[in-house]
Amino acid sequence: MASHFAFGQIYADTVLLDTDKAGQYLLVYPSYKKKQYSFSLQYGTIKKQVPLTDAKGSPLAFDSMVAGFDYLYQHGWEFCTTISNAYGVSGTVNTSVSYVFQRRK
Repeated sequence: MASHFAFGQIYADTVLLDTDKAGQYLLVYPSYKKKQYSFSLQYGTIKKQVPLTDAKGSPLAFDSMVAGFDYLYQHGWEFCTTISNAYGVSGTVNTSVSYVFQRRK
């Protein structure tokens, strides 16, 4: 089924992630609050995470991570791999997971 959305047309904090700004890859960091998932993104040369938003800057929320992944796919991005990090202080271990998405061709 063909998508009616332009490939790669997603926004991060109101910035359209075209090939000039985002390149070919995104790091996606999920978070879960109030029974909804939201995503922060890291792209291009930006070293901080910025929220996945609509064109007006409103953060997007999804009922499941799969719904969020479907949104990214429909907008021209496909899942590549998962990155898992473990870090700790004073005997505690925390983990974080991020997902790499690639611009669809």
